[in-house]
Amino acid sequence: MVVGDETQAGHAEYTRYDGAEIGLSYDVEGDIQVYGEVGQQTEIQLGTLADPNLMPLVSYSLNMPLDEDGTTIEATGQLDTLAYNTQLVEDHPIAGMSYYFNQEDDSYLSAPAQDNIKPTDAVSFRVDIKPQTSGGEVFSIAGGAHKLMVNSDNSLTYTIHNAQGKHEVTSAPLTQQQWHEVAGQYHKGKLTLQVNSQINQSDVDNSTLNYGITSKGLTVGEQYTGHISGLRFFNPNSQPLVTFDDGSTQKALTLANTQTDLKVKSNGQLNANGQSMQHLRVGINYHGQKTYVGVVDKTLFTQIASYQYERYKPEGYALVYERKKYVGVPFIPTAHAFSFSDVWEGATSAVKGAVSFLIPFESLQEFYKQANYLIKDDSRFDSFEMAMAGIEIFTIIPVAKPLKALTFAMKKIFRPLKGKPFMGALGGVVGKLGEDVINGKFDRVIDMLPMLIIVGEMALNSEARESLLILVDSISSADDIFIWADYLKESINDDDPLALDNNLAMAPPSLLSTALFGSVAYAKNRAKKDENDKLENAAKASRKLVKTLSKFKNLPNKQKLVEGVESAVKAMKGATTKEFKSFLKSEKALSAAMGIGSAAFVRLLKNSGNLRMSPATIVGLLAYIESRREPDICTSTNGCIPFDSEVRRKILSNLYFNAFTRAIFTDQYGEPSNSGALFQLMMVSINHLSYELGDSANKVVDIESTFKLNLYGQNKLGVERLVGKQERRIDIVLAGSNPSGELGVSNKWIEVKSLSGYKRNSSTGAWRESGFAKKLWARYEWADRKTSQKGKVYTPLGSVHKEFFLDRVAQNGYEDNKIFKSDIQWYLQSFTRATVKGYDKNQIKYAREQIRQLPTSKPHNDGRHYISLGFEHELTDNVNYFVGSTLSLFSIKSWILKEASDEALDLLFEDFPKEAIEKLMQVNY
Repeated sequence: MVVGDETQAGHAEYTRYDGAEIGLSYDVEGDIQVYGEVGQQTEIQLGTLADPNLMPLVSYSLNMPLDEDGTTIEATGQLDTLAYNTQLVEDHPIAGMSYYFNQEDDSYLSAPAQDNIKPTDAVSFRVDIKPQTSGGEVFSIAGGAHKLMVNSDNSLTYTIHNAQGKHEVTSAPLTQQQWHEVAGQYHKGKLTLQVNSQINQSDVDNSTLNYGITSKGLTVGEQYTGHISGLRFFNPNSQPLVTFDDGSTQKALTLANTQTDLKVKSNGQLNANGQSMQHLRVGINYHGQKTYVGVVDKTLFTQIASYQYERYKPEGYALVYERKKYVGVPFIPTAHAFSFSDVWEGATSAVKGAVSFLIPFESLQEFYKQANYLIKDDSRFDSFEMAMAGIEIFTIIPVAKPLKALTFAMKKIFRPLKGKPFMGALGGVVGKLGEDVINGKFDRVIDMLPMLIIVGEMALNSEARESLLILVDSISSADDIFIWADYLKESINDDDPLALDNNLAMAPPSLLSTALFGSVAYAKNRAKKDENDKLENAAKASRKLVKTLSKFKNLPNKQKLVEGVESAVKAMKGATTKEFKSFLKSEKALSAAMGIGSAAFVRLLKNSGNLRMSPATIVGLLAYIESRREPDICTSTNGCIPFDSEVRRKILSNLYFNAFTRAIFTDQYGEPSNSGALFQLMMVSINHLSYELGDSANKVVDIESTFKLNLYGQNKLGVERLVGKQERRIDIVLAGSNPSGELGVSNKWIEVKSLSGYKRNSSTGAWRESGFAKKLWARYEWADRKTSQKGKVYTPLGSVHKEFFLDRVAQNGYEDNKIFKSDIQWYLQSFTRATVKGYDKNQIKYAREQIRQLPTSKPHNDGRHYISLGFEHELTDNVNYFVGSTLSLFSIKSWILKEASDEALDLLFEDFPKEAIEKLMQVNY
């Protein structure tokens, strides 16, 4: 590598972040190595027809998006060029993008007539083309005075006009849909056309080129269909960029050793006429092997070298005064907060060691430039440019090659996001990883790769971009990006092509890389499938992510998504089955985690041994509740009906608090109150689900609702009268037979309890009946509270019996209670865990027999225990009352597997197949 816009070695000036003036030593000469047998005679020519030793007249890479005004980049900065109806597509002779032209769309490039594209004594060009159909012009100057065209038989014809007239040379037919390297030249009485190293040549007179009097300039791709890349024009009679040390560009030698070093030096011709090329390569063809000399301008050299200077502490240099406090940069060690020497003689070797010909030059330049801006706290620092350049640098890793197809789409989508927290975060993350890649470290990049590819796929798809912006809005820091990357990495199955193999190897330097920049490290990946599989899998993953994110379109605070994502990742890492891990990838898990908070969600699933229903059930039903708790979110789902406002409030303040608060602060989850509140939440969601699917009677009109019931009795004269009032708090109130859903009128009252019926003996493993299982159903004694000898107030046995009695009072609707006329339903949770299980049929039978009895008459003896039910006789009127299914067991697992409709399962588990749901439920709950 040589600095090509200077002829003498020197020092590039660089003002460091602390104000120190640093001189960065650069060379204008270097060595190339020639290998062979002793005594072998050979000839070395600097420059080939396709990569000449010349400064271009004009140069188009044709691999970058158009500017906003429709112009394409011309690297010398000498010729403004407009593009019409071209497409930037993923197709390139090596790797990357190219322009696609279609004659049906009238695609072409156009530049004005200027003298710099019309040399008079000689001219040459080089271009890569991939024709799709026959016919059309690859390029034309001055209305065809100098042109290359595709013929009807797919051959190429190169045409020039000179003082003696028109001259042409034609190639053999080209294969369509394949890339071809094409170069041509009019020089010293020869007209040459070279296609893929095959030379076609004709003798012509050596008269002056004639461009006529037309005002037409340069056009590219008119009436042509196919791809074009890397178009450059040269004047073969211009001065060479580099020469051997004797000033020649051609050298014959006889090898005295198996390796001979030849010195090449800059001729100072890079940008000698005010151009702005920053890098070129000069081809050398030695015994059929292509090798290159890298030529860079001093500006690019300074950017690269100054970055390397900040990155390394050259030994032996004195410290200089730190004039400005240095704030550490994520990817540059803070040890470099001090200045060392005002001259760094090792700059050239550091640049050669740092740069690989595999890294896109433009991206490397931009990356270094932005890194320096960041170090110096320069206002020109642009996190967007840093991020995009860094992502392109990643593509030197073979497994990251699919990113080449996506970076341009990302640029287009992310450019308007400049200034958003997301871009600052992305710039910081990519800066760290770009530094890793330059230093041959690829592990962290490979961890980030699934996210980058999926995001790129979303950027390519116009329908997915709305979801991509939801992801963008959720990110406010570098940590958020790493959380998303972890989530997407965990979201990929182990046998998936994007579950990347981190087996990286260092390759020995090749002659090609040594001649250009010195040794090069590259990544070697043993991916399980080819790149098409990777891209297809990324497309599938992006479609899934699009669907997931779309559910949160109306989420007021998008940054809450990161909390859900982080929780899901932690839960996935602890998932014991692949089915549950897969379910945790869904938007259901994100919704559930956001609803109850990260700590509660993770601890809840971590301690699933104490749960009385499967974790998947909890996630699905919680996600359903969350989606119906926010009207803004609910409107985004077809057929979605939100909870009433009071129900939403109580779900959060009452049920969530009772069900999950303990899980936030301790790993000891599973107290009876927690389980009861969780069961209540599940029954709320199941009934609302039934209502949403068409059963209006199951609309949840209130939860934790308190009603005052009148009790009637008789005085000593036998006159019936109001003798008292009792409050009854109902777990869930459904609309019932009241079509309007008015609270307190003909509703259905639901009582839910999660009770232990049996406990396992820790020594013998045998089940024994819980001592409280039968005592709980004792008859009510009318005393609301009792006081122990120590003065402690407690609820006496019979409180459950009292609740059921009061429900019967409301159900019968005697006298002033007729407004209620409520239907009643009690559910006891059916479950089985390792050490405890719910009621069985015998215990339910016992509970029904107990609960059907009337309360005791003591101490009031006024008949309130039967008159309030509208009975005339205490014993005979209650004989025929049977509890039956009013008190029953309810297994959520059985409901999911046997009773829930397909529509209900879709709402709870979305696209999860039924057989997978069955596997989720196989755990014993």
